[in-house]
Amino acid sequence: MPVDMYLSPGPQDEAWARQHREFLELVVRHVLTDGAWPDVRGLQRDLASLEPGVEVEALARDMPRELGTFDSETHQLSLNFYGLAFCNASSGLRFSIWKAAAAAWTIYSDSSRPACLRRDNLRELGLDGPQLTAVSRLLFNEPGFFKPDDPPINPAADWERDLSDDVRHFAAVKDEGSYLGVRTELAYPAGQPLDGRGAISVTGQRRFQRRAVLALGDLHPLIGVAAVKYINDGYYGEAVQQAYLAFRDELRSRTGSTLDGDVLVGHAFGGATPKIVVADLATDTGRNIQKGTRLMAEGLVASVRNPHVHDPVDLDVIQALELLSTLSALSRRLP
Repeated sequence: MPVDMYLSPGPQDEAWARQHREFLELVVRHVLTDGAWPDVRGLQRDLASLEPGVEVEALARDMPRELGTFDSETHQLSLNFYGLAFCNASSGLRFSIWKAAAAAWTIYSDSSRPACLRRDNLRELGLDGPQLTAVSRLLFNEPGFFKPDDPPINPAADWERDLSDDVRHFAAVKDEGSYLGVRTELAYPAGQPLDGRGAISVTGQRRFQRRAVLALGDLHPLIGVAAVKYINDGYYGEAVQQAYLAFRDELRSRTGSTLDGDVLVGHAFGGATPKIVVADLATDTGRNIQKGTRLMAEGLVASVRNPHVHDPVDLDVIQALELLSTLSALSRRLP
């Protein structure tokens, strides 16, 4: 089951998001409570207990544009789907966004005047109150939903607008991963020129840097199949754990062993006569590849298997995909 996963933001943006995750979580909690993006000046007291000495407005201005936008006139900060991906509290919002995308395609294909209306989101998403308002406003930060610069249909609800023709691309949306794949295509139209810093303009101040696209279907099937359900449900740590267990069971099957952890890895890839040979041991290059495979697998055991045994590990989607990619690389070396 191929599921496109968009690996964005880039390393510097990701580092910023991880460093200030509590700030992003604070913004999301405000949206879930009030249904509106916050004026960041009202968050200063709450932020003081999380990041002492940090000026909230300076932090908002410093936030990478790949995560969202900050309006210096209204002092309002809003996140896009990528910014939400770093927030544990946002799993329900992310779920609702891809469901809204699927619903938008249904409305677009069946209606004489395709539009995003509150009643449609209420029916399709099963939400009401602040959460429904929050999701409706989140759609402003997502490409493909609305016609640029169109006025609202209902002046009392500025998020009720005509749908863009780009909504047709949402026909393939079945889950969070496939939504991210479509979002990538909409953010980077074919042939659109890049500017001097390698970015393209989407709308107004929003800018997205070109990144790689990883599909879970491109991973080794042993890993992709084990992880896909948990990735789609937002359980990223569990996705990595289940993928590791699938890799471990494959090593056990090939070696006829019931060992676990680094002992199993050493038994499979180590020693003068390893049970699983991944390269030509008659050459220096082959012996180095064999040794490197063992060391890589031992590193995964230390960073994935052992921590999960003692305490649950909280991962975001970027961290999970990085570890899944390493597990896939190891799986592909198995003869």
